[in-house]
Amino acid sequence: LWRGRGRWLGAVPVLAAVLFWPLSERPTVLIAEDGGVIGVLTEEGRALSRASGKAFVAETWLENDGDGGSQAQAFARWQSASTEKLQRITALGFEFQHAIGKAGAAQLSSPCRGDQVIVTSVEVPDLTGDCLLLTPKRLRDSGSIAFTAAGEMIWTNDPDHQRLWSARR
Repeated sequence: LWRGRGRWLGAVPVLAAVLFWPLSERPTVLIAEDGGVIGVLTEEGRALSRASGKAFVAETWLENDGDGGSQAQAFARWQSASTEKLQRITALGFEFQHAIGKAGAAQLSSPCRGDQVIVTSVEVPDLTGDCLLLTPKRLRDSGSIAFTAAGEMIWTNDPDHQRLWSARR
């Protein structure tokens, strides 16, 4: 640690981070890299598609949003006509569906519509239609996915979106 007056220069980046944090945009929709949970930013805070399970991902998302609530509280914000294994919510002009396990996948209707984003935690080989289907295999290739407020889809393993810490491809 620095001694003397120069140590106060370290306060500049800390102060900048504190000032700019509220201005940074949080993704409207987050999809876990294994299809295990979806998070949608609502007026009450981030709503999660599962009341339990995938706790590390769920707690990380809530913590990064500055939300002190539990995963169960975030699940209570998920207000839609859903069943236990097929969760639905509308955001950004899309209907996001989260099919949990084989029971959830069995409840999916085919053909699916172009305004649907369907996330499954198991492979679904027989679903047809124009929807965006995100299966575990596809998510392994893309990594986790975020949708911005403008509807832009950003995925972790996007080769066109290099970060300073990304391995060169």
